[in-house]
Amino acid sequence: MRTVTARRASLTLLAVTMIWGTTFAIVHTESRSYPPIALVALRFGVAAAAMVPFVLRREVLNARLVWSGIGLGALLFPGFALQTLGLARTTPARAGFLTGLYVVLVPILSRILGDKISRKTIAAVVVSVTGMAVLSWGAQMGSAGLSKSAFEAGLPDLESGDQLIMFCAVVYAFHVMAIARWAKGLPVLPLNAIQLAVVAVLAAISAPFFEGGFPVPSLGTSWTVLYLALLCTVVAFSMMLQAQPHTTPTRASLIYSLEALFAALFSWMWLGEVPSASVWIGGGLMTLAVVMMEWDNRSS
Repeated sequence: MRTVTARRASLTLLAVTMIWGTTFAIVHTESRSYPPIALVALRFGVAAAAMVPFVLRREVLNARLVWSGIGLGALLFPGFALQTLGLARTTPARAGFLTGLYVVLVPILSRILGDKISRKTIAAVVVSVTGMAVLSWGAQMGSAGLSKSAFEAGLPDLESGDQLIMFCAVVYAFHVMAIARWAKGLPVLPLNAIQLAVVAVLAAISAPFFEGGFPVPSLGTSWTVLYLALLCTVVAFSMMLQAQPHTTPTRASLIYSLEALFAALFSWMWLGEVPSASVWIGGGLMTLAVVMMEWDNRSS
C-alpha cells in the first residue's frame, strides 16, 4: 500500500476542496425548489447505500470504528443542515467563503487542546481570515468600489442565510478536529459509510419538522442527488478521511478555505454570478495563506 505523505495528503485535500466547490451553486439552485433538509437526507441516504456493498465485503466492524463513525456523523449532520438551509437564502459565493470561517476556529481549538502552533501558522491564519473578511464584507464598502452585486441584491433573506452559514462553520471546525483525533488508523470505507448513514438518518427524522417536509423528488432533483451523493459525498469524503489524518488540522483547514474560491468560480460559470472585486481580492489572500502554510511545512 502506498504511503500517504504530507504532500500527497495536501494534494488530495485540494482535489476534495475543488469537488466541494462545485456543490454550492448546485445546492443553492436545488434547495430553492426542494426542501433543504430532505435534500440532505436523500444525498446522504444514497451515498450510504452506495457504500454498503464495499463495506460488507472488506471490513469487520468494531466498537471504536462504530462509535467514531457515529460521532463524526452526529457532528456532520448539523453542519450540512445549516449550510443547506443557508444556501437556500444566500449566494453560492458568499456561502463558500463564510463556510471557510472555520479556518480560524481550528487553530484556536488546536491550541486549547494543547497542540503547538508556529508563528508562520498564525500569520497564515491571519492572512486567510483577512481574505475571508474581504470576501464577506467587502461588498458593503461601496465607497471603496466594492459594491453589492445584482445577484446578491435579488435575495431578500441574504443576511439570515449568512448567519446560518456562520453557525455551520463553527460545526465544521469541530468536525475537522474530530477527524484528526478519531479517524487515524481506522479503515476509511466503513468509517465513511457509518458517518454518512448517521447523517442520512438524522436528516430523514428531522425533515418532516421543516417547511416542505419530505416530498417525492422530481427526475431533475434525482439526478442532482446522484451527483451530490456519489462524487461529492462518497468519493470526496473517502478521500478526505484517508488523507486528513496525515496532515495537521490547521494545514487541512487552510486548504479547505480555498473552497470559497472554487465556489465563487463555479457559481460564475454555472449561474452567471459574476464575482466582484472583493471575491478576487479575498480569494487571492486565501491562496497566499495556503502557500505560506506549505512553505512553513517545508522549512520545518
